[in-house]
Amino acid sequence: MFAFKKLIKSSRFFLIRVFGRIFHNIPEKKSFSMKRSFLTAFFCLAFVLPTFGWDDVGHKITGYIAWQRLSPQARDNVIRILREAPEDSQLATFYMAYGPQSEAMKRLEFFMFVPTWADVVRDREFNTRYRKYHKSNWHYDDTFWRQVDGRVQELTGFEEGGQAVPRMKEFDAVIRNASASEEDKAIAIAWILHLGGDIHQPLHTSARVTET
Repeated sequence: MFAFKKLIKSSRFFLIRVFGRIFHNIPEKKSFSMKRSFLTAFFCLAFVLPTFGWDDVGHKITGYIAWQRLSPQARDNVIRILREAPEDSQLATFYMAYGPQSEAMKRLEFFMFVPTWADVVRDREFNTRYRKYHKSNWHYDDTFWRQVDGRVQELTGFEEGGQAVPRMKEFDAVIRNASASEEDKAIAIAWILHLGGDIHQPLHTSARVTET
C-alpha cells in the first residue's frame, strides 16, 4: 500500500510538470478555451483517488459487529460448530492459521474471517473446494427496475439470477433445525454472515433496465 501511494504521488508531480509546460506554451489567440480545457483535464487526472469495492475488510467488519452482539454462550456454540465444518470446505482449518495468541483474540479473528470464506472458495486452484462450494449467483439478489419520468418503476417478468435472499432463508432454517448436522450448520453460518454483507450493497440487489 505504501508503494502504491508513493506511485500516485510521483505520478501527480509528473502531471504537474507536463501540464505546466503545455499550459504556458498555449498561443494567446487560443488562450482562454484551451487553458480551460487543460485545467479541467489536469484536475481530473491529478487528483483522482483510488476506490475499492466491498472486499474482505467489509465482510470482516460485519463479522466483528455480529461477534459483539453474541452472548458468551452463543460465541462458544458458534465457534464449536464452525470448527466442525466439512474437511473439504477447509473452513475450520483457518482457525489454526491465527497462531499462538490469546484464545479470545484467536476466536474473534477466526469469526471475522468466516464471512469472507464464500469469496475465498472462488479460488480455482483448489479445484475440489471450488466445484463444491463456489456459488456465483448466491452473492446477489436482483430487483429489476427502470427510470420513467424521473421515477423508479419496478419491473417483473425477468429471469431471476440472484439467489441471496432465498438462500439466506434456507440457511436460517438449517441452523434452527435440531436434526441438521453441525457440518451443514457450519456452512450455513458462513453463508449467512457473508450474504448479510453482500445484500447491503446496492449493486448486489439492483438491476437497472434500459431501452438497450
